[in-house]
Amino acid sequence: MLALNANIGPGKILYYKRVHGRRVAYHPKGLGIPATCPRGGFLFTGQFGFQDGSRASARSVVPCPSAGGGSA
Repeated sequence: MLALNANIGPGKILYYKRVHGRRVAYHPKGLGIPATCPRGGFLFTGQFGFQDGSRASARSVVPCPSAGGGSA
């Protein structure tokens, strides 16, 4: 049997926002995206644990889009 579980972003993260002047805690249901592309691109890392106890990791950088912003 093969199974895969994936989590994206920090687990159990708690944010605060102002609602009618009061500070309210909430758990976001998605990921925030920066208004501008980080210098060097978007860094993604993965850590993998296997049933036999071994582990592996991977890293990738997605370049920032061109200034033209066009897509196919």
